[in-house]
Amino acid sequence: MDKEHELTIALNKVDELTKQLDQLRKIKITTNKEQSQNRNELDKLKQELMVKDFILSAKKKFFFRFEIN
Repeated sequence: MDKEHELTIALNKVDELTKQLDQLRKIKITTNKEQSQNRNELDKLKQELMVKDFILSAKKKFFFRFEIN
């Protein structure tokens, strides 16, 4: 009976650890999704900044031509 009890305890521990592992995997998946979304948002912001910088640069060149003449 003692060995059966030890086996039951061990199986319960395995079940608990398996549940914890599953929870950690779900958290990791969620975290990876959030990181991916954040990365996409950062890429969009970088593109927007590049476009604004290009437009500002073009405006400066355009107005600078008129200031010289």
